[in-house]
Amino acid sequence: MPALAASNSGKVTVPKKFKKQIKKVKAKTGLPVLVPQKIWVPTKPSRTYAQQFTTEKSYTLELDAAPGCNGANACFLAEFIGTRGGDYSFKRKVNLSHGIVGRWRPVSCGASCAPAFIQWKEFGVLYEIQDKGVGKHEKRWMQKLANSAIQHGPR
Repeated sequence: MPALAASNSGKVTVPKKFKKQIKKVKAKTGLPVLVPQKIWVPTKPSRTYAQQFTTEKSYTLELDAAPGCNGANACFLAEFIGTRGGDYSFKRKVNLSHGIVGRWRPVSCGASCAPAFIQWKEFGVLYEIQDKGVGKHEKRWMQKLANSAIQHGPR
């Protein structure tokens, strides 16, 4: 669990939180949806909000700490993305389940902080997880999230 865990934090069961959105994504894109089973959030899980954005070739499932956040830095928590035929954005390699070699990037800060990212390819789709709630072991945490998504398979 990340080092900044507070008493009002917890784990969100991702497939349950995005149940309605996953159905819409599958209907519109036909892509296999991969998400981890659970993700730690620095707020009460009951105070998280699910959004979904789709095109014919991609989906984005966004988890926020406020309704209508739309990726704003103050309320963004995590994102799960699938893009048919997508390309890697990062160079750092990471070993994942089923012999998959993915790519990752740690949190980066400038005027504001960008979340940690992990990417991998499976089923002809580039999958990506962004997580703002990582602790000091970012790489291991992101591997754990990606491995959970890979091991649980398409939703």
